[in-house]
Parts: sequence; structure tokens; C-alpha cells
Amino acid sequence: MELAFPTVIIQVAGAKVYVNLTEERAKPDALLHVFAVGGELTDPDTGESLGSSEELIGNLKIVRTFPKYAIAEPVLPLTVDKLVKGMIVRPISPAELEKLDTQAQEQEVKRFRRRF
Repeated sequence: MELAFPTVIIQVAGAKVYVNLTEERAKPDALLHVFAVGGELTDPDTGESLGSSEELIGNLKIVRTFPKYAIAEPVLPLTVDKLVKGMIVRPISPAELEKLDTQAQEQEVKRFRRRF
């Protein structure tokens, strides 16, 4: 179903980002990847469309859920001015979350060491 109807940004208003993610699929504080949609990819032999290229531009954090949509906020360094309606949004896997936590801890240690 995600291939036919991907989760996307449906509106950006102020600091809030509205996503077509239902409350059954979105939990507050969950992190999501945001992808900018690029050009269409076509099979050179058959001419068949293979979809579009995507570029990871940052992460969102769910702040509130509703029956048919969720509200999220960008996670720094991503800012709302980089977000537009139609960008694809996907949940971050547990393995990726663990990697992000490790990177955040390493950055905190580096900041601490720089103070001395």
C-alpha cells in the first residue's frame, strides 16, 4: 500500500508539518525520514517507469496525532523552510534509530571534550 499511496507532507503551516499518517500508524515522539522527490527513473530496455529518485533531506518528529493525520516538527538541522507539500515521509527503522542515538552520544562526547 505504501508504494501506491506513500505517506507525504500534506501541508506546512508555520512550524507545523501536517502528514497523512493516521493515529494507528503514528505515535507521538516517533521519528520520520523526509525525502525530496527527484526525477522519474525509466528502465532503459523496456521504457517502464520505475518510480522517482529520492533524496533524504532530514527528519521529523511526531508531536500530535489525529484520526486521519499527524502533526510533526522538523528535527534540527532541518527547518520548515526546506519542506514542501508532497515530500515523502517514512518511519525510521529501529536499527536506524539506534544508529542515530549512537551518533548523538558521540557528538555530545566531542562537545564535552572541546570544553577542556
